[in-house]
Amino acid sequence: MLGFWLRRKLEETPEFAHMKHMAAKHPFSELMRGHGKAVIVGILTTCTTAGHNGLLFAHMPAYLDKTLHYDPRSVALAQNASDRKAKRAEVCDVQNSARAGFTSGTRASRTPAYFTSIPVSQ
Repeated sequence: MLGFWLRRKLEETPEFAHMKHMAAKHPFSELMRGHGKAVIVGILTTCTTAGHNGLLFAHMPAYLDKTLHYDPRSVALAQNASDRKAKRAEVCDVQNSARAGFTSGTRASRTPAYFTSIPVSQ
């Protein structure tokens, strides 16, 4: 309550009042005009990641269990192991890229780690 009362009674500093007048009137349109392509790429990247995670973590275990008749326990263990492997591979790629000046091989040329942990025998 004290903070609210103080905020209502105190005047703004001249610097803040000057900055307030310099603020954008339509920040979203200015963002899209200046950085529209980057915003769209960011949205598409987020959608792709969300779709991948939804398929991998929500639908893959059910598919392996119900359709391919894998043991649910081994599916859960494989998914947990693949998640750890994928995270470890990403860390190694970042470290290797940094050491090589970002000229190391691309991840697309390798088999994704999460496919290598799925059990192949029932």
